Amino acid sequence: NWARLYSKCYFQKSLHLLEKTIEEINNKFSSWAEQKYKSLRLTSSDSPIMVHKIFDYLNKHRQDSKIALIVMDGMSLSQGQIIKETMNELKPQIKDETKSVFAWIPSITSISRQSIFSGYEPYHLKDSLLTTSKEEKHWQKRWVDDGNIKKDQIFYKRNTKVWTSDDFADIPFDSKKILGLVINTIDDKMHSSKGGMIDLLGQIRDWSKESKFFDFLEKLLKQNFQIYLTSDHGNIEATGVGEPESDFAKERGRRVRIYNNEESMNNAHQKVESRIWWPKMAGNSFHFLLPVKNNAFSKPIGESVVTHGSDSLQEVMVPFVKLWWEE
Repeated sequence: NWARLYSKCYFQKSLHLLEKTIEEINNKFSSWAEQKYKSLRLTSSDSPIMVHKIFDYLNKHRQDSKIALIVMDGMSLSQGQIIKETMNELKPQIKDETKSVFAWIPSITSISRQSIFSGYEPYHLKDSLLTTSKEEKHWQKRWVDDGNIKKDQIFYKRNTKVWTSDDFADIPFDSKKILGLVINTIDDKMHSSKGGMIDLLGQIRDWSKESKFFDFLEKLLKQNFQIYLTSDHGNIEATGVGEPESDFAKERGRRVRIYNNEESMNNAHQKVESRIWWPKMAGNSFHFLLPVKNNAFSKPIGESVVTHGSDSLQEVMVPFVKLWWEE
């Protein structure tokens, strides 16, 4: 319902009317997450509750069919809704069942997307927590070990482009049973966006209309793949409040800072308004600091950025979509 409302206001050029509602929803969601989020990983359901449960769901429902898991890096619920509405307009034969799933917090790619392809919680990914370089290995190992799929029948590719048909000509539609694909378009546009959320939504709308993404989905469906579409995190428009230090040079996130010991984290915590997130979630070597409300660990102070990494609804709740073809 929230995604539909947000999308409608975007198309009617009235997103400014939702500013107070967005702030209230995100604040209440963050308060809820602080109390309840930790227990989500223990919750059982017919559909996945958290992104690391997606593998188990796919394996359970495969029924000897071919599977294509497409991870739209950085796609929020509202952005997924915009893409869905464009799909309904341009390719009405593609039907969908759309649900939502919780990304991991901190909602960054190396943690949440790696959890998708490995099927593991971050605690079990301590050796590779801040990199995505082992995703393909994780993806293959889980399908070999738990899905009884031969390694040569499993495919993984990130930075998949779908602007033209040539961009996905190398996808093995015929020869593989399991595809794991990452489309980075939304995340790339988010990190390069200079005009705030309105600009990003416009770019996503244009991409969904002008690219060959829906032709790509059609080809997968006509090759008898079960397609599941999801995301590793969403995004939020936030306001810079300064840049606290981080112990990891490559992980100077605008909505999370990561430290390898409590002392470093506490020192930063005292210098900027922030919250400590789930101690020892990923073991003793990782400590997480989140900004308050819709603030960002960025400069210039007071400048808006579209980013991700924290615990707002816009960053944490992402789509989980099953697609099929219907004449």
